[in-house]
Amino acid sequence: MAASAEKLVISIDIGTTYSGFAMSFEKEKYTIHALSASDPGEERVSGSSTAQKIPTVLLLTPDAEFHSFGHRARQHYSLELEEDEQKDWLLFERFKMKLHDRPDLSRRTQVTALNGRKFPVKMVLMHTMIYFKTVAIAQMNSKSKMNIESDDITWVLTIPAIWDDDAKQLMREAACEASLISEHNSEKLVLALEPESASLYCKSASFMSASAASIDSTSEVYQSGTKYLLADLGGGTVDVAAHEVEEGGTVKELRFASGGPWGGTRVDKNFVDLLTDILGKTLIENFKRECTSAWTDIISTKFEASKRTVEVGGKLYVEFPVEFHDFLRNHHDHTFNDLLNKYHNQNLKYLRGSLAIQYPEVQKLFEPVFKRISAHLKTVLKDVGTVDYLILVGGFATSDLLMEYLTNEFKELRVMRSNNCSLAVVMGSVLFGHDPSQITARRAKFTYGVESVDFFDYCLDPDSLLYTNNAGRELCSKRFFKLVSKNEEIPIGKEMQKLFRPPQPDSTEVVVNFFKSVSEEPRYTNEKGVSKVASMHLPLPYTERGLAREIRVIMKFGETEIKVKSEDVSTGSSVENKLELDFLRGH
Repeated sequence: MAASAEKLVISIDIGTTYSGFAMSFEKEKYTIHALSASDPGEERVSGSSTAQKIPTVLLLTPDAEFHSFGHRARQHYSLELEEDEQKDWLLFERFKMKLHDRPDLSRRTQVTALNGRKFPVKMVLMHTMIYFKTVAIAQMNSKSKMNIESDDITWVLTIPAIWDDDAKQLMREAACEASLISEHNSEKLVLALEPESASLYCKSASFMSASAASIDSTSEVYQSGTKYLLADLGGGTVDVAAHEVEEGGTVKELRFASGGPWGGTRVDKNFVDLLTDILGKTLIENFKRECTSAWTDIISTKFEASKRTVEVGGKLYVEFPVEFHDFLRNHHDHTFNDLLNKYHNQNLKYLRGSLAIQYPEVQKLFEPVFKRISAHLKTVLKDVGTVDYLILVGGFATSDLLMEYLTNEFKELRVMRSNNCSLAVVMGSVLFGHDPSQITARRAKFTYGVESVDFFDYCLDPDSLLYTNNAGRELCSKRFFKLVSKNEEIPIGKEMQKLFRPPQPDSTEVVVNFFKSVSEEPRYTNEKGVSKVASMHLPLPYTERGLAREIRVIMKFGETEIKVKSEDVSTGSSVENKLELDFLRGH
């Protein structure tokens, strides 16, 4: 392995159900090591089918101190803690979904532990990042026999492309709390969009298994001009990206990434609904409350394993623990088999401690989720037009049922999936960390702009927004000054500029409010579909020139995060103040 003095990239992929991390050195960037977070002595090099992620399960002590993560966290909670002790310990699962599509997301947003206690999701993310950071550096130092310095590492965090800017900022702040970076070296953290990362991995590897005819290499897929959809099918969310391969092998977006909460956990919900129909809501709620760890074992371990391996036309078996049968004996006059017989469904059988679900009932669990995914893919195709391939990655993409369903739904496309579905994102994000320029252009998810004033138009503007300034000019307030339009192609690093002046002669700062809109041509910041997303406080400490002072705001779009800087031009100086948009200000 390369010497530790070399620069390296370490990527952390915190998933809804499973998490992992990977790394490579700068001079050997395509030799990606998918490291084992559960055993510091185990390592799998890219291409190994045995490389595994671990469950996204965090265990904190009653004093909210870190105890363990992954399998060890679940085992300690379920097997080593007494029932009365479990009530004080904090076990968190599937907390990533707290960051999806929440208009009220803030630094105070909380996630509920298994015992019902609430805890800030930012701190849960921080503990998770500290765990992966500690294990990653320990493994690298062990392999290299030398100490790796923090300045040698570029950290990468994977994020769904459908996340809003506030969720991205919360991840960055959690990374700072975890000491992955500091305020002085924030450039050492890269946020990588999950479908883009998977695309880079697919481009770099001979990975495909085709639905119709086998392809021995990816050269056919990644030729110049090829257009494709890439669906990252995870445990919680589905991300769909539309890409085109350019000359030289770089990639650009054809449409802004989109998706929704239709990952594998939606199938879990359907299974829970089925159990509720069989056993009754009251019994299920009581069992979840009194036998929390046993319930978690049924859903997160037993059903999860069967869900991933069930074959087309096959049965799905879910083993129920002893605690479940003891609970039924103590709280109900009937056995599980008796209740199944009363349910009158020939597709459900109880066999030697397991619920056997026949294929027609299996389809009822899966297909509602498949239909949501398919419907969204068709919406994207309608916007994009003709594409050549549909590439599937992510843990949910390992499902043969999903592969068959989408192959039948999209016969006009070559439906393919990665041989390393579960690791495609984390491995590809390492490549992105080495060279973000492999993605040359993205599409804006919203129309972005700032609040400004303009001359009042009596034909268009409402009287409620009319005001007259000190110079006697009639102006319209709350005007939306557009910077980029929804779905506009934005080359990486594109800059937009606007000049601002202080509101009063003695003002020592200018406050710029940043807005987004779902429409392409918003006129006002208070109209329907427009929302405030951030504020910028721009310092203007010297007041001698009064209102004649100007500050230029330069915003950079097209990267995974929106960046901004300011220049005080009224003094004639070229000093630049680097600023950050605060999408969580006041929260």
